[in-house]
Amino acid sequence: MRYTRTMTARRVLITVPHTYQRDAPYLQRLEAAGLEAERRIGRHGKLTEDELRDALPGVFATLASSEPYTERVFRGAPELRVVARWGVGFDAIDVDAATSHGVVVCTAVGANHEAVADYAVSLMCTLKQVSSATTGSSPGVSGRPSSGRGSGARPSGSSASGGSAKPWPAGAAASR
Repeated sequence: MRYTRTMTARRVLITVPHTYQRDAPYLQRLEAAGLEAERRIGRHGKLTEDELRDALPGVFATLASSEPYTERVFRGAPELRVVARWGVGFDAIDVDAATSHGVVVCTAVGANHEAVADYAVSLMCTLKQVSSATTGSSPGVSGRPSSGRGSGARPSGSSASGGSAKPWPAGAAASR
């Protein structure tokens, strides 16, 4: 189905809470293009379905957080053409409903990759500290000292010093 509507709405709704109080260069670019950028967040952070419906009249595009874009929302926003999701994933957007109403849905791939990487590394460091504190050593998989054989190595029936090593539980190497 092809939609050919002229754009009469000039408003862009921005619902990302952590951009709410900031000066943002993208706002100047939108305004230079003749668009009106409106930032709005809900009472409890993200907008509810009803708050979103109230905010959408006259809006042709949104820079969306995780508010619910439902069939009811799209039905009540005939001028909406684009929902650009800040981050990744469409979990709060009914993509089938968007498509049936001629709304393009996209994500900002890579927008948060550095923050996610920082968070993952900090979690790994925390887990290492917690594990070391509870076992008193620097553990490998399943709280056992590393075999020193590199990634994915499973111990055989004897250790390097000739003693007997306990076999790992089934699936332990796969969880590594």
